[in-house]
Amino acid sequence: MLPTLSPQDYITQRIDHQIEWYDKKSSFNQWRYKPLKSFEIVAAAAIPLITAYVGGSEPWSEITKFSVGFLGAAIVASSGIAGLCRYRELWVEYRGMADVLRQQKFLFLTRTAPYDGDDPFPLLVQTVENLLSKENANWMTGAKARNNQDGEATTASSSSSPVAPQAPAR
Repeated sequence: MLPTLSPQDYITQRIDHQIEWYDKKSSFNQWRYKPLKSFEIVAAAAIPLITAYVGGSEPWSEITKFSVGFLGAAIVASSGIAGLCRYRELWVEYRGMADVLRQQKFLFLTRTAPYDGDDPFPLLVQTVENLLSKENANWMTGAKARNNQDGEATTASSSSSPVAPQAPAR
């Protein structure tokens, strides 16, 4: 027979560990998203300034064209990277999951509904595990959809089946 976990052990070994994982991943994605978007805003704002300031004066016209073109291309690249890597979406999703787990933990610790019954620990475990299972299923569904989109974009005649994406390590 397997040993059972006490509520404190479950909170420490499972919930706190998951909260920490989601917090780190959320912070990482936020840290990646904000500089890219900040660059896009500043670069986009610089284009009309460069164009208006330099105008069509002959010695600067080639530099102006290059600068505006370069900034435009850099904006497109930055936006593409942010979209491809889904930094904003992952930041928000991971932050939301960390907050939901934290909420369940504190509801349990304070014996607040739905954890105000005689034996709330099984309900906590069931709730947390269902949340984690749903999040993992959503991640797998999204990863498969993105994998299918990538496969369709690169080759339509591939006969090998795609490798199933792995769930995030926790």
